[in-house]
Amino acid sequence: MLKPPVLRRPVPGTDLLLEVEQIIRKATWKGDTPISLAEVKRRMRQKSPKHQQVRDIIDVLAYMGRITETPDGVEYTYMSPQASEELGHVAL
Repeated sequence: MLKPPVLRRPVPGTDLLLEVEQIIRKATWKGDTPISLAEVKRRMRQKSPKHQQVRDIIDVLAYMGRITETPDGVEYTYMSPQASEELGHVAL
């Protein structure tokens, strides 16, 4: 079982979390994956987001099972319970 990410700073805002998730999701749908952390930062509306802030958001999204992190970057991998059932996966 995954342990929750240890954040040494205040938790990133929901708006930033959703923005990063949307950037990664759009890149996955367009086939631009895996997308690097630097590319995520470049696509953000905020002029110069802090690296550690984006890193924390990536850790939270990975813990939630929304993304998969590889040495090349991150990909959106979340599957809704309905889609999972359609593929025949059994919910635990």
